[in-house]
Amino acid sequence: MANDRMGRMGRSQSLRRSSKRRATAAALKSSARQLGAAMAMVALIGVVPALMAWPGTNPVVRGELPAWLVMLLLITWLHLAYAVYLAQIPHPASLLVATLFLLVVTSMYAMLAAVRMLVDDRHTWMRFLRLDTNQFAAAQEATWCFLMVLLTGMVAYYAGRLALFWRCDMAPETNRLTQRVRRFDE
Repeated sequence: MANDRMGRMGRSQSLRRSSKRRATAAALKSSARQLGAAMAMVALIGVVPALMAWPGTNPVVRGELPAWLVMLLLITWLHLAYAVYLAQIPHPASLLVATLFLLVVTSMYAMLAAVRMLVDDRHTWMRFLRLDTNQFAAAQEATWCFLMVLLTGMVAYYAGRLALFWRCDMAPETNRLTQRVRRFDE
């Protein structure tokens, strides 16, 4: 009689745990999709200078597209591709891949902001990127790069934190990372 009652309690606790895990997994998938939407919004914010300096709308830029504009469009398309990737495959591994991509993009923006603040228009890098014949001032370009560092860095932080939380939630009993995070949180 006592064993039967213990068996029923164990099964009900197991059912509660599995339903709780399903609810947590659904919430994490929803969070990953929202993070994909945030990546898409950052990409659309990031493409604004390219749209302002597009050859048809800007009389200063004629002929071929400047290198900075091509690179900015490439980064925007990659942002959008990773946003779609997160929306289609909301998984901790895809979150980690998106985090690594965002960290690389953040470091590129930070490097460009530093170069733009420290180097004058006659430098080789500025000629290569064709920022010397640009309609924007150097301070505007550095400020925009710093804004993009903040935005992409923030989204990268949340993506990494969500991936860590999700990974710890998948197998909490056997995961050493979960035990370390619990010790850290205590």
